[in-house]
Amino acid sequence: MTRHNRTVVSLVLFLGGVCCWNPASAVETVPDPEPAVAAGRVDEYLVSARAYLATHANGDRAARVALDALMVASTHRKAAAVTEFKAILVMDHGKTLAGRFALSQFVDGKGCREFLDGIISKNVGSLRLPMARKYISGVRRAAEFWGPEVLSDDGFLLKTALAADLAGDKAVRLQCLSRLKRDKPGVARVAKLVFDPEIDAIKKIVGLQELSADVPVATDLVTHFLGRLPEASRARPEILRVSGNNLLSDNRFDEARDVLRQLVKAVPDDGQAVVWSAWTEAIVGDGVEVGAAVSSLRSFARKHEKSEWADTATRLAGAVAGHRQRLSTVVDEFGAVLADWRKAPPQLVKLQLVHSLANGSKLDGFVSFDVAAKQFEATAVRNGGVAVAIRSAPMGSRLFFAEDPVIYRLKGKAIFPQPRFSITRDVDGSFKGLVQLTTSNKPTAMQDLTGMITSSEWLSSRKKLAEVVNHLVIKKGWHPSEAVHREGELRLRLLRPRVGRPGFHETTIQLDRRRQRMTVRLNRFDVTIAYGNTKATEWLAGPDWPE
Repeated sequence: MTRHNRTVVSLVLFLGGVCCWNPASAVETVPDPEPAVAAGRVDEYLVSARAYLATHANGDRAARVALDALMVASTHRKAAAVTEFKAILVMDHGKTLAGRFALSQFVDGKGCREFLDGIISKNVGSLRLPMARKYISGVRRAAEFWGPEVLSDDGFLLKTALAADLAGDKAVRLQCLSRLKRDKPGVARVAKLVFDPEIDAIKKIVGLQELSADVPVATDLVTHFLGRLPEASRARPEILRVSGNNLLSDNRFDEARDVLRQLVKAVPDDGQAVVWSAWTEAIVGDGVEVGAAVSSLRSFARKHEKSEWADTATRLAGAVAGHRQRLSTVVDEFGAVLADWRKAPPQLVKLQLVHSLANGSKLDGFVSFDVAAKQFEATAVRNGGVAVAIRSAPMGSRLFFAEDPVIYRLKGKAIFPQPRFSITRDVDGSFKGLVQLTTSNKPTAMQDLTGMITSSEWLSSRKKLAEVVNHLVIKKGWHPSEAVHREGELRLRLLRPRVGRPGFHETTIQLDRRRQRMTVRLNRFDVTIAYGNTKATEWLAGPDWPE
């Protein structure tokens, strides 16, 4: 039976059952979506549906309420609520027609598995018996509905086997483990650590953490065993190290600071602990704490000059110690560029992106916005060959695709970018940037790109710009080790300690107001921006179009 037929049959049968329901049999009033939706009280209805399900999870009408809520959330594009009520139907009511209808809404078995994977990934750290049983019930129903495609992917299988083990469902656990790929030794080692009863929790956590770089699901499994440790065990140095590592990897510096203070107290001569702790103090600490962090780094480097962490400690200390003056230089320079743009907005902006992949291949992208001439160009290049290209002007567009090597001309029909840019601040003090590029068939969509940037409230004064720069740099774990002018160009070097081993991630930003260009180099990415007029930007040209 096709997916479409399954969906139709499920819905018809379910609605048929609804017609036979007698409202008088309801113990309490069931939330009615019709009047709420008609009155525009969608969120209010969803809240009432949640409240009903919280107190009537096993009631006769629970499946119907969850399905109504799912349909309301879907039609009003409430994505989070769709996920929530779909999960309730799949896990709590998988045997019902409503539950099977929810399962029919996935495109295929892979989509269903990815949905279930999201549920277990979110809950694995706090997984307990009730949730494990509900989740495994949902997995069983999903596998019955969609077939073996659901039970695939090593990461999903390991997390599901863990839930099955906790739920006491030996059959599902063995089925998941039997489907693991045997040609991956790391996966087999993870499975042994998780399910071998002879290995204690501490060794499981440490062993899984060591495998997490090669088997990413090990990180999720670590959170599960960490969550079940007694308080005394969590204070052990090896556990503090694992917790600190994961918090730093997630950029959760506030939480990491308390953990790493305990770690460095337990192992004061450990280079990794000293660097980690000082790094978090430099990010979230006050002036006194930042100064103490610099002192601790320099003290460690002097006492342990042969340590593999000595150079990292020395360089980080230098970057943190001078970060205020260097950031001030950066704010002044970017502020001057914004002032230039306000006085004379650039009419032409070009951007080039070069991405070098680990396998040696390269991906290049080029975009040109000419606001004055209402012209737009974009190309994507793979290993020297143009893969996709577009050029637009008021009279029409030209399109090229490598798999269909013909240049299409859309006379009288053009595709233009419609950029959006904004910066907002959340209640927690963090900033969010929005950069979007939608399309339009009207040349008027080619708005003044730089004008949109300079009009942002958070870029309107030096003080506000400084707050944004501090958030983008320091609060993200970076510190400037260099900010110098050379031949009219500002060169900024940023450092961010590697979490798992000594050394740094490095980024270089070069800003040249006179030549009207910027470059950013980060790992395998190179970004170059030219702005001004045709003459000022002629040095940055896009790739040649195919003949």
